[in-house]
Amino acid sequence: MINWIRHLFTGNEDRAFLDQVVPDKREIGGLDFVNAIEAHTKWKVRLQSMIDCDTAEMLDPDKVARDDLCELGKWIYASGVVNYGESQSFIHLKGCHTKFHKCAAQVISLTLEGKKIEAQAELRTGDYAKTSAQIRADLVRLWHDMDRISLPQAEVVAPKPQQENTQKVTASGVGTTAGKAKNNAIRNAIEKAIGKHVPPDVVMRNRQTIKDELLRHSDYFIKNVEILSQEDSEDGLTLVDIEALVASSILQSKLKALNIETLEVGFAVSEEAQQVQMEQKAKENLPG
Repeated sequence: MINWIRHLFTGNEDRAFLDQVVPDKREIGGLDFVNAIEAHTKWKVRLQSMIDCDTAEMLDPDKVARDDLCELGKWIYASGVVNYGESQSFIHLKGCHTKFHKCAAQVISLTLEGKKIEAQAELRTGDYAKTSAQIRADLVRLWHDMDRISLPQAEVVAPKPQQENTQKVTASGVGTTAGKAKNNAIRNAIEKAIGKHVPPDVVMRNRQTIKDELLRHSDYFIKNVEILSQEDSEDGLTLVDIEALVASSILQSKLKALNIETLEVGFAVSEEAQQVQMEQKAKENLPG
């Protein structure tokens, strides 16, 4: 297996280091490290094919930017964080993996904008190239560390199957079209749901993270949306009221994975505190 790993590393990689750290077992703690390394190595081929217009694959930068959809990401936010969340090599990998997907999404965005020279530069020498090399190294280091401190099989904790807890949330949204108004209403519903589990001061401290990791992907946490009313105003804007069914268990898991402090089970943020959050948001955002 060491020879397979060697060809993935270029430049001045320490081959003696690789000889020492690559374990014999490819799967440890529920993660197949060979598959994880291969999958993230193949991204370069997929991105290059897109730049060269040599593929029919349609890559959505918003989805690619998410770090919880690939097999590695699913493991990180489930068994990984449960069993190895305090390991420094796991923490480094988690951060690098998040950055990797954002860099890949940036290459896609540049390509879609017709900036193929910039996209090619990212792929060869830019942040994508650097992060791609780093994630391979981080995976090998975590592989080694998990093998060294490998838990007996009986002690490996598999995350309990999550009960599909949901909550109904009503919210409003304004936009220049009915579609944009509905999307804004969905985002407001998610923010309202977050407000039931996160203290106002914590929300304010983590506003950018919440925006980037939760609100931007609000459809991931919505099980169903019912439009209660829709009204066009004289100034050309549309107001939409919705009732959204929010997957609160998934939302809480994501908050925990992002290290955002939540209230203890059985407690909830008051309606008054949530109103303060919504008023603050209204001052910062314009209808889209």
